Amino acid sequence: MRRSILPMILGMVCAIAWPLFAQEGPSCADCHDEVAAGMKNQIHMRIKSFEVYGREVGCVGCHGDGTAHMEEGDPALIRTFQKADDNQVCIECHQNKQHPDWASSTHAMEGILCTDCHTIHTQSNP
Repeated sequence: MRRSILPMILGMVCAIAWPLFAQEGPSCADCHDEVAAGMKNQIHMRIKSFEVYGREVGCVGCHGDGTAHMEEGDPALIRTFQKADDNQVCIECHQNKQHPDWASSTHAMEGILCTDCHTIHTQSNP
């Protein structure tokens, strides 16, 4: 039985062209170009959504939707990891293997932020 190669060709064209069209409008790198360039090869920027069970990836995955932040330029409109409840964002992805008991850990009880020891935008392994 012969199959049409048209669906396969269309699929390949879409896979190549979609990223070119998906980046409409402003992006985080428009203002944070040095940070974005430094993050290019970091694991947090290489993760695909299927690896994190459909969660957002890239800047939005950690910092949240930055639309209002971009429109108003107000850092308070984006997650900056300065508050203890921001740890939950890290734990959502890292709880399965690395930190399943985070909530009952000494770090959590003492109010230590993930970012007190770990840097995300630069390569570091404390």
